Amino acid sequence: QQQQQQQQQQPQPQHLRLHRYAGGKFAMGMDNPRIYVSGFGEDVTEDDLRELFGGIGVIGRIKQRHGYKDQWPYAIKIYKDEAGKNKGDATIIYEDP
Repeated sequence: QQQQQQQQQQPQPQHLRLHRYAGGKFAMGMDNPRIYVSGFGEDVTEDDLRELFGGIGVIGRIKQRHGYKDQWPYAIKIYKDEAGKNKGDATIIYEDP
């Protein structure tokens, strides 16, 4: 009974939904390096997503004209509304599918 009470007191993590995404269609194959993530809170940052999903594979970088590759921004896009608030979904692109 104590164990049951402890489990009830612990905060429950939000459930993230992952989808392989390809040009407006959800793809079933594993050859697509892009995933769509939804269901996370407004306070989640790009760094949080990079830390969490970096364990799955190497997250790609967005090529820039200047600077070194390790200075390029990560290929993570968090969708925001007109007011600039996080909508709770994002896309992440890996280097290799």
